[in-house]
Amino acid sequence: RLLAQDTQYSLGLISRAAAGRSISERESRILQRTFRDLLTFIPFVIILIIPLSPPGHVLVFSLINRVFPDFFPSAFSEKRQELIDTYERLATKVEIAEPRRLTK
Repeated sequence: RLLAQDTQYSLGLISRAAAGRSISERESRILQRTFRDLLTFIPFVIILIIPLSPPGHVLVFSLINRVFPDFFPSAFSEKRQELIDTYERLATKVEIAEPRRLTK
């Protein structure tokens, strides 16, 4: 889900740049990260498709993570997952607080 959102946002940035508008340095880093994520996602999926037992996948991915720490797409990193969880909890709190504010 996160990779799809990143890809959709990056496509919008690319179309904006193609229209002649400039993009910020932050947006440029987002484009680079998304492109790198898409390139690493392909071998990631291929490894998942290879018929291994679940412990086999864990061993293969832990070995890859140890040898190539940047192999996994950033959407699957623990930091990005925790950030999404924080945003979702915050959105839930805002939704809960919103009706209280309107009824006062």
